[in-house]
Amino acid sequence: MRLLQLMLLSFVFVGGAFAQQQPVAPKITAQAPSYKKALEQFLPKWDTNKNDRLDRSETAALLRDGSIRSIEAAALATSHFWFLKSPDKKSATLDELTSDIKETMVFANGSLTNVFKMEKEYEFYLVHLFTSSRDMFGSKKLGIEGISQGHMGNCFFVSMAGNLAFQNPDAIKSMIKTNEDGSNKVEFPDGRSVRINKLPEAVIALGSRTANQGTWINVLEEAYGEVYKTNVPEDIAAIGLDRISRGGNIGETISLLTGHQTDITAWKSGLPEDLFNIRYLLGKGVKNKSLMGAGVPLDLKKPPPAIVVGHAYAVLNYDEAKDLITLWNPHGNDFKPTGPEGFINGYETKGGVFTLSSRDFSFLFNYLFVETNKPINNKR
Repeated sequence: MRLLQLMLLSFVFVGGAFAQQQPVAPKITAQAPSYKKALEQFLPKWDTNKNDRLDRSETAALLRDGSIRSIEAAALATSHFWFLKSPDKKSATLDELTSDIKETMVFANGSLTNVFKMEKEYEFYLVHLFTSSRDMFGSKKLGIEGISQGHMGNCFFVSMAGNLAFQNPDAIKSMIKTNEDGSNKVEFPDGRSVRINKLPEAVIALGSRTANQGTWINVLEEAYGEVYKTNVPEDIAAIGLDRISRGGNIGETISLLTGHQTDITAWKSGLPEDLFNIRYLLGKGVKNKSLMGAGVPLDLKKPPPAIVVGHAYAVLNYDEAKDLITLWNPHGNDFKPTGPEGFINGYETKGGVFTLSSRDFSFLFNYLFVETNKPINNKR
């Protein structure tokens, strides 16, 4: 039990927040002003108290302004992201807002540092806004193809929402009802429901992408963030997405999205306590068409290329005959090893999907959640 608690706590507060900044489309960004130029244009308008700075409170209020669109929305999203990564700052000058941020996570056996470049962040949001459908479900069949987690630390949610879209797209569609005023009612299978106003473009920019699948995942991110309110003491988050960017739990997410309890097995990475149990749960999950998710520990030493530590992955399938597990990284990345697949060279990945043996899985991951058919006890 002590091991299980340690495994869960080591991941719950990470949530994949150290995602690498992804490449952007050069044609779109070449036609837009730089982040600094955009701020020079919009900051005087945003600075309502005229102190020649942008206050955190001003940014929070602007995020809900539906009239802010396009380049202005991308610049606003970038400024909000800067404040999220600068929790001690209540206000900032233009020079501060355009400066890169170094973020370090310290854990028992070392530390991990990531540098967020604000110009790249701004370009990322621009591409998101200019390439995403504004329809709820878009023109493309729901699934993992095209889904890419944003730069918020909510991999525990995106991995499971994408997995559900992959397995049962109708379940996603049944959760969201759009009202005449453009707002949405989200009814989660665990019995909870929330109302989400029509999403402003800055909020869409900050969230995950679905390409031509629409904005359903952004609505669900906000809805889950509203559910999270009860779990965050003295909450001052500007949007629901801020709350779930602090990290979370795969098991709780599965229960929210399905209304079912989960089985869990945890082990010390590299020294699986019961490989047979891992295989048993995977086989059971595939047979029952269960949602399944797994986590890579933050302190995994020398991870293979393209394997992200402190990160949640969806388990899409397990082939018992071949003893091969198919997983999906919600970053939606592509990767091709320079040599034979495995621990040294990594695993060939397309759209976040890759395959490995259960033994390799037991060395890289440290816990597994599998949906059961038992209703959760606190269904409302």
